Amino acid sequence: MKPILSILLFVCLGLAAAAGIGFYPSFTFTPVVRDDEQQGFDQELVIKFSHVVAENTPKGLAAQRFAQLVKEKTNGRVKVEVFPNGVLYNESDEFEALNRGDVQMIAPAFSNVSEVVPAFAAWDVPFAFLSNEALQEAFDGDIGRRLFAKLDKEHMVGMAYWGNGFRQITSNKDRCFIPRTSRA
Repeated sequence: MKPILSILLFVCLGLAAAAGIGFYPSFTFTPVVRDDEQQGFDQELVIKFSHVVAENTPKGLAAQRFAQLVKEKTNGRVKVEVFPNGVLYNESDEFEALNRGDVQMIAPAFSNVSEVVPAFAAWDVPFAFLSNEALQEAFDGDIGRRLFAKLDKEHMVGMAYWGNGFRQITSNKDRCFIPRTSRA
């Protein structure tokens, strides 16, 4: 009889120890640690992308293509909602909207970015680039990286440069004349 009692006592002590060790976290009063970044991980992520040009322009078409690629590459988990024609914000308001988090992406003209980061005016210097290829090389090279780095100070991230073609002084005439403001 003694061996059975010893075995039973040994089993009971083993079960008590296992229960104490196994349920130990529930005996404490410390909160359970949660990873906040993982909450809602299975939900769709929506990015609002505002720009001020029409859908059928190069920038408008690029924005639509970007939204399509993001949807495909994330299997629909990330959705980019494109708002063209300044329907959400005009040129002067889109940077504030971005900083407030009302939109997550904008595609401003370089002249508008230069109001926030003056060095971006370099892209608008007439005749600075001999060809579209030279411009693309500058976008992808050291100049482009340095200008994107300046956006960090404004709490923005530059993702890509979208060229919109050359815009120099043009006219529908053979010659372009600039009127004098005063006669000598």
